Amino acid sequence: AVLALPSSRASFALVQTDTIPALYSWGSNDRGVLGLGDLVTRHTPTLVTSVAASAIGRVTASGCNNAVYLTLTDGRLVTFGGDNGGGGDGLALATDRPNPVLLAHALSTVSVVAVAAGCRAAFALSDTGRVYTW
Repeated sequence: AVLALPSSRASFALVQTDTIPALYSWGSNDRGVLGLGDLVTRHTPTLVTSVAASAIGRVTASGCNNAVYLTLTDGRLVTFGGDNGGGGDGLALATDRPNPVLLAHALSTVSVVAVAAGCRAAFALSDTGRVYTW
């Protein structure tokens, strides 16, 4: 099974072959949005090794702020890429993030099941039905 997720400048595919899941990313790597540990653009799918694909529940790419969110199967939420100029990545750092960072603010005690993101805001749905935004 393949879940392909295009964003404004990058694409992601969460691939399940037999029992081995894998996350691939490719495209423009502005601000480290590909999660590959650097800022180099990739023209072909490249394996993301910074997060175990077996721990990924969902992949969500935002619009214009280049943030990507991985909802993990244990309810934690990580992000990479992103321009915090608008606060859309949930971190108080205005820097490129080519490696995943755990969102450890108010969501640290919340089990997140889904995320939606736009240019300047993101929304997380908890397993209890509560919605959080930043």
